[in-house]
Amino acid sequence: MSGGVESNLYKVSIRHFAEFLEREGDLYPDYGRSPTATEGIRGHQKIQATRKDPWKKEVSVAKIFTIRNFNIELKGRVDLVEPISHIIEEVKTCYSDRSISEEHTYKAHWAQLMIYAYIYMCDKKLSNILIKLTYFALDSEQATSYERKYCLDDITCYVNSLLERYSSWLTIIQKQQNSTKLFLKNMTFPFKEYRPFQYEMAREIFLHCRDSKHLLFEAPTGTGKTLTAVYPSLKALSEEIQDQLCIVTTKGTTQQEMLRTFESIAFKKVLTIQAKSKACHCLYEDNNPSCCIKTVGFWDRLPQALEEFIGDGNYTNENLQACCIKYQLCPFQFSLCAVPWVQVIILDCNYIFDPCVQLTFFNESNLKRVFLFDEVHNLDKRILGMYSETLEQRLLIKCSQLLIDQELKKILLRLHRYLQKWKPNNARKNFKTIFKHLERIWEYRALLDQKIVVDDTFIENFFRKLYRFYVLLHTMNDSSTIFKDSWAYKEKEYYQINIVCLSPTAVCKSRLNTMKTFIGFSATISPFSYYSNILGLDDASKFSLPSSFPKEHLKVIIANNFDTRYYSREAALPNILDLFNKLQEYKKGKYIFFFPSYEFLNQFKNYLMKNAIMSESEVIIQSVNDDNEDRKVFINTFLQNSGPLTGLAILGGIYSEGIDFTGNSLDGVIILGTGIANPGHTEETRKKYYDHLGVNGFDYVFRFPGMTRVVQAAGRVIRSKYDKGFVILADFRFSKQKYRELMPVTWDCLKSESNKQTIELLGES
Repeated sequence: MSGGVESNLYKVSIRHFAEFLEREGDLYPDYGRSPTATEGIRGHQKIQATRKDPWKKEVSVAKIFTIRNFNIELKGRVDLVEPISHIIEEVKTCYSDRSISEEHTYKAHWAQLMIYAYIYMCDKKLSNILIKLTYFALDSEQATSYERKYCLDDITCYVNSLLERYSSWLTIIQKQQNSTKLFLKNMTFPFKEYRPFQYEMAREIFLHCRDSKHLLFEAPTGTGKTLTAVYPSLKALSEEIQDQLCIVTTKGTTQQEMLRTFESIAFKKVLTIQAKSKACHCLYEDNNPSCCIKTVGFWDRLPQALEEFIGDGNYTNENLQACCIKYQLCPFQFSLCAVPWVQVIILDCNYIFDPCVQLTFFNESNLKRVFLFDEVHNLDKRILGMYSETLEQRLLIKCSQLLIDQELKKILLRLHRYLQKWKPNNARKNFKTIFKHLERIWEYRALLDQKIVVDDTFIENFFRKLYRFYVLLHTMNDSSTIFKDSWAYKEKEYYQINIVCLSPTAVCKSRLNTMKTFIGFSATISPFSYYSNILGLDDASKFSLPSSFPKEHLKVIIANNFDTRYYSREAALPNILDLFNKLQEYKKGKYIFFFPSYEFLNQFKNYLMKNAIMSESEVIIQSVNDDNEDRKVFINTFLQNSGPLTGLAILGGIYSEGIDFTGNSLDGVIILGTGIANPGHTEETRKKYYDHLGVNGFDYVFRFPGMTRVVQAAGRVIRSKYDKGFVILADFRFSKQKYRELMPVTWDCLKSESNKQTIELLGES
């Protein structure tokens, strides 16, 4: 699948072909990290500028080979060709700390060059050729070249041996694809019948996959929208409508829900790309990843491990881990290497959009890929975070004080001294200078990888943030990234420099070009016009699936006696406590109070502790530091306890989305406020940006996202047709028309003017 399949034609770039077959050695070479793609382009351009006529630059070559009933098309662009003396040259960039000698050249680099040469020789009918491999050190700007001469017979023999090995690999891939196709053709819907409107929605998804169209669809929580999206997409895969199905999550909690969906249809050929911290449990000595035995000789052991893993056809995390233990391979990197060869993948959206970690594999547009985006309402804020970063002068100084390496310390202090001279009215020049300082840091980064310092989490996190700032500065020079803004402000004597993404639209549009079909789904994509606009999906179809649950099972009450606006929150605490107590008097049940911020939650927690009355209800509280284990405890407390229980949690947090509180585990939720974020400089800047575009900035930045959080939290109550419960919307603003129109049409809201009346309304049948 590396490249794409069309009428048994396998298209693959020459570089990827050579790397797949001939790459060898360690995952982290002992000379440090490789240059970025942008730095590589810069190095190529410098070498190409030194080659005058008759040298030709970026010469395209392509040839179709037939072997074992496979048609393999190899394509690429040669960096430099001298057509008179018949010289083919390939340029590779590196840093001067690398020991550049012929024995240190990569076998894969020579392979790439020899394939270029073979195709060129066939095209020009040459019998001999000179190939030249040039390494250009970016920091010293020194070039080192090696030359080899080949006759056509020798180079033909070598290329044929590569094709023979690749065709053996394609035989394994084809066997697995045929097995997948057969399984999916025979796959039946895992339930006896579809829920109301579920079949119609599934049919629309299949047709959009077939016709290469984009789709946004909304389905209420608990209506089986995940299966509704996955099942027809797999059927489209069986019909060879697409080459690969990528299921993209915007929250880590939804990966498990996806895996449960695949378990329901007994499909094990799905690869989950876990976060590195979850996939790998190694602890590096001296903060040096090359010390891990699973990275030493990684590329030498990879081919046999891939052959076994892909050939087995069971791509579960357990099987992947077992394979990596057998071959002593890094599980995270192994999973990334498997991505081009697996037809169904579950992965986080950062591998698609994040400029620091996105997989280059997804930049290729010749594969027919369908992308399913679960909980798509979260995608915009995830992208905003990926394209925003802060450089804090205060932290820069702290990091330099902790560093052992004196040279790196000097480079950081030079940046610090420049920031001291910051001129707010000359931002463009300032950022160009900062970028040059950061370039020096990353040119010195071999030391960051191997000799750094102190085993200090602060330093590791600081350099991670600094690298993102560096990457974003680079993208700001691109005319397509007009979605960013920047500013600086001074706190005491230190500057804080900010890069902020104002809108995710440009990022989304750039990635849509590589997608055959984008299907986004969630319980809350209202209003459609807002989500389609900010995600660059104005031409997408929009569908809404009605709830299949009796609407009388959910009672929704607007409590007008609450004002939870920022400056009224302290005054609202007695009223919240009164409702807290009255609910337990009404029914010793299980409730969650959702707060708009940790600050407000902690205010109430302290007030509760200070004024608590003896109560049978256990109280469990979300913390800002809650991890996976804390999350399990919180959820299981509701699922397993039979006594009265009250949870205090954050609106828009991990307990308000993607969690199933089924059966008797939750009686009701109390939502304090409209979910609107506290207005800061970032939010106000984004509001002005949208106002300037001619849309309502307050709606785009505050009201619409806020109400999405509200509806998501309310969706925790009814998870099946047997569930019953209530939602209390505790804020007078919910009574206003502009908020009511953003609520689900199935909500028949009752109004209350006091806590006593609220309890009375709950008691009515």
